[in-house]
Amino acid sequence: MHIERVQVDEGFLDGLDLRFDPGLNVIIGARGSGKTSLIELIRFCLAAPAFTDEARERGHQQALSVLRGGQVTVTLSDGEQTVVVVRSASDEDPRSTAEVPRVTILGQGEIEAVGAQPSGRLHLVDRLTPTLTRERAESERVARQIRSMTSEIRDLLKDLDQMESQIAESQGVSEELVAAREEEEAALASVEASSEDRSQLDQLQRESAQLKVRRSVLERSIAELEGLDTELVSIANRSVLADSWPEAAGDVDTLQSIRAAVQESIDSIARIRNVVQGAVGEINVLLENDVSRSVEVDEIWRQLRQRLDQVERGVGEVTRRVEALTERAGQVEALRQRLQEVEERADSRIEQRDALYRELDSFRQLRFESRNQVADALTQELSPNIVVEASRSMETRSYAETIISGLRGSGLHYSRHAPTLAMNMSPLELVKAVESRDAQALVDACNLSDRVAESIIQALADSDLSSIIASPIEDGITLKLLDGAEYKESQEASIGQRCTIVLPLLLARHGDILLVDQPEDQIDNSFIAGTLVRALTQREEGDQLILASHNANIPVLGEADAVVALASNGKRGWVDHRGGLDDPEVVTAITTVMEGGKEAFERRAEFYRSRESG
Repeated sequence: MHIERVQVDEGFLDGLDLRFDPGLNVIIGARGSGKTSLIELIRFCLAAPAFTDEARERGHQQALSVLRGGQVTVTLSDGEQTVVVVRSASDEDPRSTAEVPRVTILGQGEIEAVGAQPSGRLHLVDRLTPTLTRERAESERVARQIRSMTSEIRDLLKDLDQMESQIAESQGVSEELVAAREEEEAALASVEASSEDRSQLDQLQRESAQLKVRRSVLERSIAELEGLDTELVSIANRSVLADSWPEAAGDVDTLQSIRAAVQESIDSIARIRNVVQGAVGEINVLLENDVSRSVEVDEIWRQLRQRLDQVERGVGEVTRRVEALTERAGQVEALRQRLQEVEERADSRIEQRDALYRELDSFRQLRFESRNQVADALTQELSPNIVVEASRSMETRSYAETIISGLRGSGLHYSRHAPTLAMNMSPLELVKAVESRDAQALVDACNLSDRVAESIIQALADSDLSSIIASPIEDGITLKLLDGAEYKESQEASIGQRCTIVLPLLLARHGDILLVDQPEDQIDNSFIAGTLVRALTQREEGDQLILASHNANIPVLGEADAVVALASNGKRGWVDHRGGLDDPEVVTAITTVMEGGKEAFERRAEFYRSRESG
């Protein structure tokens, strides 16, 4: 598929209606005629990704400035299917009649940045890796599950800490209860309490304690159900689809059947709420019964204590203390049981989360293998001049930045410790160490002191671990250029050398649409006439290249299929002429506007003369 037509309404290029050919199209014109503007409008309309953040923002702003509130339409075709894409200055996203094919666009000055920045080098290889879209979608799906589960684990671990603290505060209750019962037994013996009184006292103490423990369980259950009901209300009240179809959208409500299905789902939420509210009502009845019974028990017990106190003062106080300790012991026992249940739930969630992380890691491994295959193929095609290498999970900058966010305010030198943690511990290893408060794991992996490791654990324990565990860790791509007898990495090379590396890699992908704005910037004529032109002439059927250029060697020696000459009066730009290399007006435009135009045609003529004589 290729870009067939570009139309612009309003703005600097208002009224532009330009057709492109399959093959090589070269946009020429004096500076300020709109070459860069046209490239950025196509990028804007197709929402084509940029290789760097700076290029994306700069290109987006230029497109909006050129449109001035108007819109651009790009038509793509493969001879059978046509895709029309429209985007106005106010559109958040493009509107298209079908899925938009992948288009690679590099704006002015973006080529040299590709070789210098890790994200640019990665993007360069990724455009040659067809399976990444599916792998990315699967990875993001699993990452969302991991983030959600890690948040749930954090809440469960907080509950466990709180329960363990409460149990610790009640340490020794059992021993106190045993001692209080012995004291009570002695007191009852001193007043010669009957066996019936003793039996009744024991029964009342136990029942009173059970009622109070049960009351706390029922109240907690009501609170949990009411919290669930609040969440259901929030979901049910959320406006998912427009309630009515606006007249301005046409007579046919295309959402009618979808709206009915969504409404049916919302109605099912109402039924769930009825069940939840019914459960709250039933528990409230149980609670009321227990409260009523508790009042009865307290009254019977009060009378019994008063009767025993009349025989010997202080017996009632002892029995009250036994009752209070019995209740506390019951609460602690219930807490221990709940603690075990929460521990089991947390262990289960951690196991599930860790399995998901292994699944995520397997996607990352597949992604690396795909990139490594592309890197090997490029090296084989372009060696010995250019070598491309892929390294597994080398780009940990985003991961380190997430750790820094968690360590801010801790008083630690997070800018030093975060990269160390990111390089030596996977997100899962770090999160598990924090969750289990295992400072020794940090000491062993990162050679940190015990004090620093413990401080890091404490700081990250209060941070958003779900962001850390799902931090994107990208593979590293290294581009090398043979410079004399040695290879030089692209980030250490000059701007011209970076372009020498990147341009052949861009042209290595066949069957795609590639747009480049002024690729000759920062590279010399020998490279253009040799490496770049040779790559352009070796394009295959199905390749569409659209280049904006000032250098005549690119259209002339590159055997352009179409040349588009733009012109402007400073306020508005337009297509002055469009045609092939044999078109006299195109020849005039190239020799007049472009650098070395006459010489390029002379070299072209000499080439054809030598081929005919040969």
